[in-house]
Amino acid sequence: MADKYTIGIAVATLRNNLCRGDWLFFPILKRNPEKFLQPCSDGVKQWLLELKKQGKVVFLMTSSAHDFATTVLKVVLGSDWQQYFDIFLFNAKKPAFFTDGNSFLGLDGHVETTPVTELQAKTCYSMGNHTDLMKFISQQTQRVKPKVVYFGDSLCSDSFPANNYAGWDVVLVLEEMEAEGYHLTPKDLECDDTATVKNEKRC
Repeated sequence: MADKYTIGIAVATLRNNLCRGDWLFFPILKRNPEKFLQPCSDGVKQWLLELKKQGKVVFLMTSSAHDFATTVLKVVLGSDWQQYFDIFLFNAKKPAFFTDGNSFLGLDGHVETTPVTELQAKTCYSMGNHTDLMKFISQQTQRVKPKVVYFGDSLCSDSFPANNYAGWDVVLVLEEMEAEGYHLTPKDLECDDTATVKNEKRC
């Protein structure tokens, strides 16, 4: 048990040091992000804008700190990356975002400030919890129980806690599955919510 707590603290410390520039990776990435990052396709950008036109609330949530995440976003989506989202959540500390009641914190540049009691659109926040986020989405959509579809790339931090604790529908974006030789068959793509997806492994 002690080892598990030590690992958790070590990971949290690593993230903080990356943001301060104490480690080599973050300064190198910041100097030349295009070397490590690939821009998003125009199709995805247009899709995000279409969702907003349809009245959907589109939010960005990442466990990365504000300075690291914005460096990535400027390359992936462009300097106007904020136009694609209605609210921006950083350092979310997933999966605790879905299980704990951490307060949202304001951001002054990259620096976390005081706890926030009510979320505002087009604003950057740090940490937080899914209950307060749902209140914001409910206000924006004028629906008592709005439905959420959440796209994430981690089973442990994204898809499982989002579905199990928040009741969100989830889409798992996991490139590594294809790299390991797992491919969806045409039957897997049929719309059947009651069926278990079976993957075909091709060596």
